[in-house]
Amino acid sequence: MSIREDGLMETAYYWYDIKPSKIIAKHLVKKWEVGRPDLISFRYYGTPDYYWLILVANNKTIFDLQEGEWAVIPSLDGVA
Repeated sequence: MSIREDGLMETAYYWYDIKPSKIIAKHLVKKWEVGRPDLISFRYYGTPDYYWLILVANNKTIFDLQEGEWAVIPSLDGVA
C-alpha cells in the first residue's frame, strides 16, 4: 500500500485477489456500525484502516452490512 499526495491510502488489492488465511472472530453488527465498517476494524485491529478487508472477507460493500448480521473478521496475515 502507498499513500497518495492527497493523503489517502492507495491499494492494489481487488476483492477476488484476497483470500483470508484465517478468521480471527465473528462479529455481530450493531445498529451504530451499519455503514461504518471502520468502527469494526478499529475494534479488532486497533485502526480503522482495514475496514476494506472486513468488507472483502464478507463479500460486501460499505452499504451492505446490516444490523444483526454476522461478519467474519479475517487475520491480517499477509495483508499488513
